[in-house]
Amino acid sequence: YGITASAPKASSARKHGSTMTQQELVTAQWTAAYAANMSFVRQSLPANVALQSLDVVLGEPNQLLLRLRHLFAAHENPVLSQAVTVDLVGLLNPALLTVTNVQAMTLNANAEVKAPSHLVDPVRGFQTSVTLQPLETKT
Repeated sequence: YGITASAPKASSARKHGSTMTQQELVTAQWTAAYAANMSFVRQSLPANVALQSLDVVLGEPNQLLLRLRHLFAAHENPVLSQAVTVDLVGLLNPALLTVTNVQAMTLNANAEVKAPSHLVDPVRGFQTSVTLQPLETKT
């Protein structure tokens, strides 16, 4: 999921007086903006879900790319093989960022996937949770 968030402003960074690449700059800005002992994730994921990746989008320092993966196959476990819903807004630490938009993406994150209208939170105006079926990965 493409997540747009607002974060504290970070000062521009230099690496030993040399020019940094765009990715190094983005990484340095996010590192400088947050304490090293804090986590972007504020709550545990369900036992059958893995956080596959959580990355800053290159060139878009206020956007994160999140991939979640269901760990079990259908009928592999009577409980853990069930579909599971994850609250995306509740998952991320509000002390570090405020979620302002969530957009489902294709697995390779090069195109948006339109959320069905019944999944869109009427107050926020965007989808706030995702349901994963057995062995499914969503971006």
